[in-house]
Amino acid sequence: MKWSSRPDTSLIIAHLLLWGLFLLPPVPYYLERMSVGGTVLAVGFGWVYFGLPVYANGLYFLPRFFFTGKRLTYLLLTLVVLLPYAWAGTWLFKFVTLEKPPLIFLIARFYTLAFAFGFIDQYVHRQKTHNRLLQLESQQNRLELDRLKAQVNPHFLFNTLNNLYTLTLNQSPQAPDVVLGLANLMRYLFTTNHADRVLLTEEVAYLDQYIALERLRLSTERAVITFVVQGPVATVQLPPMLLIPFVENAFKHGVETDTGQVFVAVTLAVQDRDLFFEVENSKPAEPFFPDHLNLTGASPNTGTGLSNVRQRLALLYPNTYQLAIDDQPLTYKTTLAIQL
Repeated sequence: MKWSSRPDTSLIIAHLLLWGLFLLPPVPYYLERMSVGGTVLAVGFGWVYFGLPVYANGLYFLPRFFFTGKRLTYLLLTLVVLLPYAWAGTWLFKFVTLEKPPLIFLIARFYTLAFAFGFIDQYVHRQKTHNRLLQLESQQNRLELDRLKAQVNPHFLFNTLNNLYTLTLNQSPQAPDVVLGLANLMRYLFTTNHADRVLLTEEVAYLDQYIALERLRLSTERAVITFVVQGPVATVQLPPMLLIPFVENAFKHGVETDTGQVFVAVTLAVQDRDLFFEVENSKPAEPFFPDHLNLTGASPNTGTGLSNVRQRLALLYPNTYQLAIDDQPLTYKTTLAIQL
């Protein structure tokens, strides 16, 4: 433990309170026996006399010997220094206060003050170190979240542009609508890129626009797509782009790789302070990707996957979220619950 060369306000206040508790109680006694000037001199002398060894102890003896486990060395060294200092103090106090205090009284006062100041300073130092570590951890989490969120944006854009390419290749009349929808999605993506939280209604509108694009791309005879929203979503905020990877993966790895009848069912519900999000999709009888929607790693064709979402959830909602996976032969369902 090392005393700070730039003590903070809390440490200064703690020192002033300790000195006040130590120096002020004898003042009424001094006033009965001496003048006001003599009382001021006695209090000032007491502060200087005890202050010198107390701060020397805090700066040198405590951190070098006591707090490093060399307790006996600390005791012997301080006694060697303190005994002559206390002996001289008995005569100095007799001159200033007209009374000669016992030698043991001065030694006891020194050790009481020395340990009180030393342990308070150590406590403040540890608290500052702890707060600094928490701040560094928060900054590291912020950087990690920014990195994970940055991965979502190009991942989504890449998939959407692939869809647009398919439509234009087939000369589909729906291509202009897809371009307009994509513009709306990209506008939202860029406006919320640096936001920590957005209204859930904005995320709902984003999901609705994305699902609308998928409806344009897929045949309505082949695909049954539903999106249900329940509860007071207008009162909730959450990090942007947190839910879209579940929906995106349902279409890309479930519906897109199946040439038969397919479905995607998305349900979002808010109840009290809990958010529930469920995405269920059909699976092809023989999945194109053997590790379909592998949550422990990236999806094979993009380099990013739902593991990104799991990492963000762990940083944003530690111990307050649950993610359940139900992987059946013909269906795949993810259920997310968050305590807001």
